[in-house]
Amino acid sequence: MKTNRRFKRSAEHLDAAWYVGEGYLGEVVNGDKRIIVGCYGEMRIQLPDNDYAIRDTSRLIKYGVTNDKELSDLNDKFADDDIWQNNAWFEVYEEDDSEGAIFHDLDEAFTYAEGLASDSV
Repeated sequence: MKTNRRFKRSAEHLDAAWYVGEGYLGEVVNGDKRIIVGCYGEMRIQLPDNDYAIRDTSRLIKYGVTNDKELSDLNDKFADDDIWQNNAWFEVYEEDDSEGAIFHDLDEAFTYAEGLASDSV
């Protein structure tokens, strides 16, 4: 079994927000079985103290959010304001299958993909 990741794993960037717009993130291959991990959807965070919507990583960084902990803190800070208009997700699916499993943590998505590839899920 071989796992190929398009990006080097970062423990500080496991949330799908960091991969908005990337699509294909990697795959796990075991013989003729190919399990794909992708990031789909879009991000739109509308903060009450900000004139523009945050739609990508560069805007998160501009606002001072550089990792998952700070993203979680931002969410907690504005919990009553319903700031998330849209959010991205990771999807794991077999190459021939149109339906996949949804995740919001990159490690969980790849762990599930490795399980699917080895038939342990």
